[in-house]
Amino acid sequence: MTDAPGSTDPPPAVAGGASTAITIDVSRFSSGQAARFGVRVLAAAGGKSELLLPATYGDDRDGDARFKAAAFDYAADIAALAAVISRVDRTREQPNGTASLHLSRLASPVGDVTVRGRVVFWSSHEALVELSAVDAAGHDVARGLSAYSLRPVVPGEGDEAGARS
Repeated sequence: MTDAPGSTDPPPAVAGGASTAITIDVSRFSSGQAARFGVRVLAAAGGKSELLLPATYGDDRDGDARFKAAAFDYAADIAALAAVISRVDRTREQPNGTASLHLSRLASPVGDVTVRGRVVFWSSHEALVELSAVDAAGHDVARGLSAYSLRPVVPGEGDEAGARS
């Protein structure tokens, strides 16, 4: 990983040859909000993530278009976050927050939606994540980009803030 613009290189190895790329424990995304939206992180490793968003809830949420739009946006944001966290080199940087999230809705989904995030750009202060969403029929239903803010690790500060991201 370099700080050069457009870097998509994998993270550097740390002392002893171990890579800083990690597979994260997806249970960290099992919040009350994720449960309410039905968003489930399936995998996050090496700058990529995959989430599942259900088509139906079996209750009053099914008829609420605003709720479904919010759930979709939440899933896209968590896909970006999970991709970044799985790529961050905690010896150099820590997650700071979503700087922007741009989604283009291409079609109404048929069935459950799989949302994927993939880091396509990395620098010392920002990551750019490409987002895609595919429905159960295999149709593209959304594409997007998310800029995610990073901040350097300050010696003596620890990683408490990044660990909560």
